[in-house]
Amino acid sequence: MYFLLILALLFSHSLSFAQVKKRQLRINRTVVAPVIDGKLDDETWKTAAMADSFIQYVPYNKEPSKERSIVKIVYDDNSLYIGAMLYDSKPDSIFSIISARDGGYDDEADVFMAAINPFNDGINTNVFGVSAAGVQSDIKGTSIDDDSSWDAVWKSEVNLVDSGWIVEMEIPYSELRFSKNANQVWGFNLYRRNTRLNEWSSWNYLNNKIEGVYNQSGELTGLTNLKPPLRLSFTPYLSLYAENNFEENVWIRGVRGGLDLKYGINESFTLDMMLIPDFAQVQSDDQVLNLSPFEVQYQERRPFFTEGTELFSKGEVFYSKRIGGKPRDYDNVEDEITDNEEINENPFETQIINATKITGRTKKGLGIGFFNAMTLQSVAKIKDSVNNSEREYVTQPFTNYNILVFDQNLKNNSYISLINTNMIMPDRNYTSNVSALDFRVKNKNQTYEVRGKCGMSQIYDNENESDYGYWYSLHFEKTAGNFLFELSNAIIDDKYNPNDLGYLSHNNYVENKIEMDYRILKPTWKFVEFGSELEITHVSRYAPFDYISVEYEFDTYITFRNYWTWGFFIGGKPFESNDFYEPRVDDRVYKLPAEMYVGTFLNSDRRKKIYFNSTYVHWNSFSDYGQEMHRVEFFPTWRASDKFKLGVGAWLEFLHNSLGYVSDEMDDVFFGRRERRTYELSLNAGFTFNAKSQIALRARHYWSSAKYHQYYILNQEGRLNDYAAYTENEDINFNAFNIDMVYNWRFAPGSEFLVIWKMQYTAKVMM
Repeated sequence: MYFLLILALLFSHSLSFAQVKKRQLRINRTVVAPVIDGKLDDETWKTAAMADSFIQYVPYNKEPSKERSIVKIVYDDNSLYIGAMLYDSKPDSIFSIISARDGGYDDEADVFMAAINPFNDGINTNVFGVSAAGVQSDIKGTSIDDDSSWDAVWKSEVNLVDSGWIVEMEIPYSELRFSKNANQVWGFNLYRRNTRLNEWSSWNYLNNKIEGVYNQSGELTGLTNLKPPLRLSFTPYLSLYAENNFEENVWIRGVRGGLDLKYGINESFTLDMMLIPDFAQVQSDDQVLNLSPFEVQYQERRPFFTEGTELFSKGEVFYSKRIGGKPRDYDNVEDEITDNEEINENPFETQIINATKITGRTKKGLGIGFFNAMTLQSVAKIKDSVNNSEREYVTQPFTNYNILVFDQNLKNNSYISLINTNMIMPDRNYTSNVSALDFRVKNKNQTYEVRGKCGMSQIYDNENESDYGYWYSLHFEKTAGNFLFELSNAIIDDKYNPNDLGYLSHNNYVENKIEMDYRILKPTWKFVEFGSELEITHVSRYAPFDYISVEYEFDTYITFRNYWTWGFFIGGKPFESNDFYEPRVDDRVYKLPAEMYVGTFLNSDRRKKIYFNSTYVHWNSFSDYGQEMHRVEFFPTWRASDKFKLGVGAWLEFLHNSLGYVSDEMDDVFFGRRERRTYELSLNAGFTFNAKSQIALRARHYWSSAKYHQYYILNQEGRLNDYAAYTENEDINFNAFNIDMVYNWRFAPGSEFLVIWKMQYTAKVMM
């Protein structure tokens, strides 16, 4: 009741922020298309509509940009053309760093970008960018996240001149989705980064006290009688590979092939299909030693599952690594073998046969997405060492995955979405179905919002039983101004389980949170930017209802005028907590004493040839066991030239007298006190020959160990009692080493040639 009262009062309050003002640019159709050569000498540009008077986003928000930008825009039946003269009073200081595609932003190069939103909804935007070195970047942006894995086919050229640098771009309509309306108004903005000044500026003013960028775009008018073109492309691929198994010293050679198809069903919807995929170029997952009760979530890097999937992220019910990931019963094979048997083969990934997605948005703002994928049966082979016979154990049968989503844009850059995921294993009569509702409602001035999600999971197993689970979360936020806050409540019941096609680390809890932020976003005194945040969280078990914990965290940061950033944070649990997850047994609890942590970080100016990020954290528990943790992180980077960059990452973590689950038997749960040592060393090197050809190397060594000093038994009150009778040796040593080296040559728009070398070694040894 309190929550609703506060919400009503704040939404009815007279706000000091004016509604976002939109600039408009009316452009003309051209008969003769300009030549994209980075020269701006075509007759077309002389009569083209002009956008100028850029305004700073950072550091001096709302003030004129310190360097002038003049942009001219025209269109014809096929494309939108953009020509920009980006003046710079110190042209010899332009950051023309050559990087891989989409790397211009991360590598601090000077960048020019055009943001285009054909449906003018303030949410779904296509961003096309070019660095001063000619490196293209393209992004599918939403109000929630940006997808930089999207690679469009378009043209651009740059030219460095005495007065600055020139950009010319041709963006074909085949890379955009828009309606057939005779007269169209597109959402539109232009961005420029001047790295020397650490300045971002834009054509339409971006108020940095208002959340979001795309919702503050201007408008492009004058677009008439546009006809969406036929959008059809085939991308066949061929892989020649050689693999060597170190243990058996056997080389496996072969040829793999497949096909990607893209077809524009109509002006708004696109079909993407992938047949017999090969993801050899994808970076290896960073394997870790996991002693927690929760599954490790890995980042998705496979292009088909990252490109154009923003609709499927609604509702937090889709984790694409489930498709083509580790078979469900992979870890059960060890339990299936007898004394005379050994595992001869156990594939770590299921084989994807094909995957299809249909996505798009109608002229009324309704987004629709459909996704389907199938994986073959995965089989482990078990060999009998006595008679040399071999038998098979199915680790995952043929599996079918489906997703359907509807996403309706609402006024004030709001939306409401409905999504359903479904996973079926016909051979096991197993079906998992998850449905979710996701919404965000903003007020007219973009200063407050209410957002929430709710969902239901249904699992039908081989015995025709069904489990129904539910969850919801509700948030109320002040999203604009120097002072921000958020109130939230979430409930996940004890049966909600989206993990057949989604990811949820744990369920069965109730969480209430309050967060308050204060920011100074304009240079003041000795600093450029300042921010502080306080967060307090109360967590309870849902069923049976019980207290879990109260947590707090306070952090602050300062960016100084030399663009070094320093921060400090402190947090912890001031009272004893109940951990219902670590025992790994239902209806058992582990009592955790109060704890706290404190840390600091220091990051140097990324514009320099050598820069670094560093962090230190200390944690301790107020227990009788002397538990504490030290963690140090240091990530230096050397930009040797505009073409070569070398980065080294190192972090070390020492956990003294850590306490955790070891095993359980019948009603007994055993814990151990251990010394944990973990370090990771990584090397990232990249050499860019030109804007279309690069070679990248990534090497990583991860080592983690746990050495046990003493074992305990968990009593019914949740405390630990000494247990000298435990004789198992649980000491563990884990090593993971992998190298990924990729040479990439984009020899034509939408086409690339790759040479890949990978090495991966993982060893888990019980000491």
